[in-house]
Amino acid sequence: STLFPYTTLFRSPFTPGNCAGRRLRRDRVAVMAAAVTAGFASFASPVPSAGADASITLGPGISLTPAEGWTVQEDVTGNQVEVDNPDDTAKLEVTVGSGQTGDPAKELDSNVQQFMQNYGYTNVNLAPPVSGPVDSRFFQQRVTQEFTAIDSTAPGTAHKGMFTELMNTTTTMAAFAAFQAGPDAYDAASPEATQMINSML
Repeated sequence: STLFPYTTLFRSPFTPGNCAGRRLRRDRVAVMAAAVTAGFASFASPVPSAGADASITLGPGISLTPAEGWTVQEDVTGNQVEVDNPDDTAKLEVTVGSGQTGDPAKELDSNVQQFMQNYGYTNVNLAPPVSGPVDSRFFQQRVTQEFTAIDSTAPGTAHKGMFTELMNTTTTMAAFAAFQAGPDAYDAASPEATQMINSML
């Protein structure tokens, strides 16, 4: 799509790029090195958020405002960002791009499957997706889906999260957001994750 002239970062259902899971911060360096070896673009150095004045542009007119104190790691291609909470127990990854269809439920399903594959999660439990209209300058539909999973690279490590797909059903422009946290940190971090996702509307 000419609206998103970015370099593809990951093989995914999104064009040009979809949110593909990266490991938690404990082994971020190894994963980023592997990504560079495979020809993927790497993230810029983490920068603590300065709040409303530190909005991240992800697409034409679309930007995300990080929550206060969350650390920003912006993809050099410009359409993907990862934001980590201050104590590194939760993170939000967002990608804006052009979907394959104008169906947000189908896009969410494809993006979720890619996300789980990239993270190597097991024992995945997905709640039924919830969809509805959204009041936005850019998107008409939103689909969300809660999940729990186990990290196969760290046996016994559990994750809880929420996937969100925002879709412009006319242009197929979409935003895929993956919020995840440790089970004990999920409830505390969830309002700020929701705030950041809503900042793109």
